[in-house]
Amino acid sequence: MANDRTPLVAVVRIEKVVAEGDGLGRLDDGRVVFVEGGLPGEVVEVRIVKQSRDYARAVTVSVIEANDRRVDPPCPHVAAGCGGCDLQHASVSLQHEIKRDIVRESLVRLGRIADPDVRFADVDVPISAGRTTVRVARGKGGRVGFRRRGSHDVVIVDRCLVAHDGVNSLLPDMRLSESDEAVVRVSEPCGAVIADPARDGLRAAGVASLVATKAPIIVLVSCDPASLGRDARLLVEAGYQLEYTEVLDLFPHTHHVEAVSRFIRDARLSSS
Repeated sequence: MANDRTPLVAVVRIEKVVAEGDGLGRLDDGRVVFVEGGLPGEVVEVRIVKQSRDYARAVTVSVIEANDRRVDPPCPHVAAGCGGCDLQHASVSLQHEIKRDIVRESLVRLGRIADPDVRFADVDVPISAGRTTVRVARGKGGRVGFRRRGSHDVVIVDRCLVAHDGVNSLLPDMRLSESDEAVVRVSEPCGAVIADPARDGLRAAGVASLVATKAPIIVLVSCDPASLGRDARLLVEAGYQLEYTEVLDLFPHTHHVEAVSRFIRDARLSSS
């Protein structure tokens, strides 16, 4: 059992950031503590939220000595508790360094490779407005957002810093009626909107959100033939035509089936 005398508030020096995004430090009794919001080299005051005999978990209450590459999170939803991005308090260069070091440590510790050559790819990936796929959750009134870190609660989001503009155009008016979660995906090159809903499909509210984009192409990913049929009917009634459906056998020797369907907006609607 954990030491009952361990205070609920402690001061910890962060050694490094580990794979789940928490800072790693040690309590006065020698136990490892994983600190949400801590960055390498920092001294932070923490509130302990979970304890066991071998380790503890905590959240940062205040930063006593800050890493010089700590920044204010650029997205306002972080302050509201959104758990989608857990390293926005680190500069982009520090984020790259943290991720490279995590990979290197895994190769050394788990891969048993003495001196791995680990490089950060020289690829121009946008740090904002680049993600064409996000998973949203149903919040109050069916509005969508992202879950708080370590919680099922939903922070309503009408615009996401890292999401593609095509995704952000859907978020304010998107509603989920029965599904707890849905994947929103857009394809930049062809102007298509790709929808990958939960097993029960888009239903009327989801279809309405897609139709409102006036996308020339909608690609629907379905894991239930029945929901595919229902959603196809709604899309056709809204002015889209089914071009084709491809069946994928992702789960051999079972009854599970995946289907990808391509819907084209009626040319008469495209001119309106």
